[in-house]
Amino acid sequence: KKIDAESNFKDIDIRYLSHASVQILHNDTRIITDPWFFGPAFSNGWWLRKSPSVDVSKIIDKVNYLYISHNHPDHLHIETLNKFDKNITVITPNFKSKSTYKLLNRIGFKKIFLCDFNKIYKLKDKNIYFTLFKSGDFKDDSGIYFNINKRKILLNVDCNNLNGGALPNNIDVLLSSYAGGASGFPLCFEDYTEIDKELILNRNKKAQFAMVLNLIKKTNAKYFIPYAGFFSESAPRDKYILTNNKKNNFNELSEYVRKTKMNVKLVNFEKNDTIRIVKSSNKFSVLNQNSSKKLYNINKKY
Repeated sequence: KKIDAESNFKDIDIRYLSHASVQILHNDTRIITDPWFFGPAFSNGWWLRKSPSVDVSKIIDKVNYLYISHNHPDHLHIETLNKFDKNITVITPNFKSKSTYKLLNRIGFKKIFLCDFNKIYKLKDKNIYFTLFKSGDFKDDSGIYFNINKRKILLNVDCNNLNGGALPNNIDVLLSSYAGGASGFPLCFEDYTEIDKELILNRNKKAQFAMVLNLIKKTNAKYFIPYAGFFSESAPRDKYILTNNKKNNFNELSEYVRKTKMNVKLVNFEKNDTIRIVKSSNKFSVLNQNSSKKLYNINKKY
């Protein structure tokens, strides 16, 4: 059922906004991750598959903290970030390259909190603790782990082998990318046949599923929410990519997980946008807070 977004701050709400952006709400604290609300990314190569079904101007006005996981433009989206108050605190990893800091500083953010990996931080005067983990490969990428009222929330984002596989156990809510299809390989390479490309894409899809299953198993997650894969190659020039770039979808993932008989519940953010951890009962509720009406249209001037 539809609920009032402001109705119960003592609970913990994890609310889907778009792509890799969620709002974590507890008491009077709102944390938004990797906001990309409008416009393209990657030189018009990626577009939001579905525009936000929430009035993002109201979300932007009330946010206390931003978390930026890495500097890819679908996570550090300059056009969206320009809409935020530059005095809010931005949480981001202290990468050796300062890759996120340099861009955030250039945009004009004044309170950039560079966090070292594997350290526990606490939001001032809040019962909210968090730790940043690095992707287990060469990339400047990160995930974030929250402990809020002893509830454990882990966002894997786009990471491979997060923190080298050393992760908290008995996670309440786990979020991770799952769709794949984010690489220009093999579709943009002319020295592969169409048959070879299809074989590679199918292999990549299975590898992405295997990553998700391994992550669920390692963390013993109660709930898994696939996200950060809701993009489309909508530019007219990219019709070939749009037609042939195979991605995983929720139904395929759900069937894949069902066959493993893993004791985890999946939540489809494109149907139910909020998972609420109710303080009074310690139970989980899956809810709809976002509008069922279309609020935004693509500006074709792009």
